[in-house]
Amino acid sequence: MPGGGRTVSGVCARFCARIQSVCPGAAGGASCASDCATSTSALSVCAPLFLDALDCAADSSFVCVGDDISINGCQAEIDAFSNCASRFVGQPGS
Repeated sequence: MPGGGRTVSGVCARFCARIQSVCPGAAGGASCASDCATSTSALSVCAPLFLDALDCAADSSFVCVGDDISINGCQAEIDAFSNCASRFVGQPGS
C-alpha cells in the first residue's frame, strides 16, 4: 500500500481525469483508471514510485500529439520509477 494516505484507485482516477480533460480518448479513454489500477498491482516494490509519477503528472501541464502525451516536468519522478522498474519489475522474486 502506498504511503501518504494515497490509494491506487484514487491516484489513477485523478491522473486519468486530468488526461481526459486535456486529451480526450488518450491513455485508454474511459478504461484509463481501471487499466491503471490493474497495472499497478504488477509493479511490485516500484508501485509507490509509479504513484509519485502519476501524482506529479496530474498536476503538470502536458501536450497531446496524436496518441502521444508529452508531460512537462516530472522527469525526476518518471526516472525514479523507470530505474526501479528496470531493476525489479518482472524479475524473479519481485
